[in-house]
Amino acid sequence: MATKIVDIVFFGTSDFGIPTLQALLEAHWCKVIAVVTQPDRPVGRKQQLQSTPIKEFAEEKGLLVIHELGMVPDADVGVLVSYGAILPQSVLDKFPYGIINVHPSLLPQWRGPAPMQYALLHGDTVTGVSIMKLDKGVDTGPLLSQEQYAIPQDYSLPELSKHLEVMGAHMLERDLRKYIDGEIELKQQVSEGVSRSHIIKRSDGKITGSDDPRVVVNTLRAYTPWPGVFGFWNKKRIKILDAHLDGEDLILDKVQIEGKQPMKFDDFKRGYQDFLFTDIV
Repeated sequence: MATKIVDIVFFGTSDFGIPTLQALLEAHWCKVIAVVTQPDRPVGRKQQLQSTPIKEFAEEKGLLVIHELGMVPDADVGVLVSYGAILPQSVLDKFPYGIINVHPSLLPQWRGPAPMQYALLHGDTVTGVSIMKLDKGVDTGPLLSQEQYAIPQDYSLPELSKHLEVMGAHMLERDLRKYIDGEIELKQQVSEGVSRSHIIKRSDGKITGSDDPRVVVNTLRAYTPWPGVFGFWNKKRIKILDAHLDGEDLILDKVQIEGKQPMKFDDFKRGYQDFLFTDIV
């Protein structure tokens, strides 16, 4: 094994990438010389600027933070985890060993920006993590490794994300060094089973009372906490905050109607005795 310390530039935005960045900081064989993340953006009613979770973490660790791709320094390899933008070829070509990506699906399944949401939305029972070398396509690059993960039936997005981010961090730290040392041969993705995810919109969380109960529950699993699941009843917006299946039947557990605080469905039903889920439009 080579003894040279590997210089790494890390690309990331959401907190999904924090375990991987932490793992690289703790590894003895590499040095993270810079972190590239999205610029601060206005949020909330007051439109106050907010840093990305990766930026906040990187600054706590005293790392150089960069927003402009033109300022990315030279390094041996890039690592990208949930960066939120497609990198131009000029950046991909900047690193001798390319840019290695942690993608939370079993590629070529659920290529694109929302693989975990789409796995839950479609009721997948198995997902996983792929460690991939980026190319000019969208999640089409060759693979360093893949590992499967059986999705527990009670998992929603936060639980699945927490598991896969740790799983991906372990795989990346383990396999990146092997790849650089020539111990891993890249494998092209298979051509069968290609599926794609898309950017989630606020309107994607809308359901109606005629939707299949399993679709409602899977939508809730996928879109918790954002954009959430909602419909309209008596011209008021009603959010479904928690629900489960009892056989083929949908059981509402917690809801919030426009203008009111969240409440258990039993309490809601006592106040709105004429409510029927099938009346949601």
